[in-house]
Amino acid sequence: MYYAILNDTTLSIFALLVVAAAYQDVKSFTIPNIFSLSILILYPAFVLSAAGEVNWLFALGIASGSLIVGFALFAFKLCGGGDAKLFAAVSLWAGPDLMVEFTLLMGITGGIIAVSLWLHHRVSLMVPFLPQGTITGSETFAKKPMPYGLAIAVGAVYVAFTLLR
Repeated sequence: MYYAILNDTTLSIFALLVVAAAYQDVKSFTIPNIFSLSILILYPAFVLSAAGEVNWLFALGIASGSLIVGFALFAFKLCGGGDAKLFAAVSLWAGPDLMVEFTLLMGITGGIIAVSLWLHHRVSLMVPFLPQGTITGSETFAKKPMPYGLAIAVGAVYVAFTLLR
């Protein structure tokens, strides 16, 4: 029973950390390293308290590959460094069993966010009385920052709830 409580608590903290990282990303377009690091440090408690066997070695390989891909995307300025680190940390928790679902849900959510931001950009350019913030007609939408931590968090919360079962 103690292990079940510890496991549920660990998964809840994981979900809260990811939601806090997403909030920070939406607020400032940055994800502090403390969130990704805390998620990594929390993982062994999850592994040791899990009811079933956790394939942590394979999960570590997936997280390492995710970090490499994330840093490559960062090098080409296609994502932020915080996004790459958060994605790798959550990939560790998703492991081989949930990685496909996590990535798919994250991608769909990211697409919805991108389309929403694009629509907001287009409408604010067409309607002069709407608050434009930092949007000007000369800026291209592709160079605008996007809080992708929010999409990562949606996928991560799915992972947390799936692991809670």
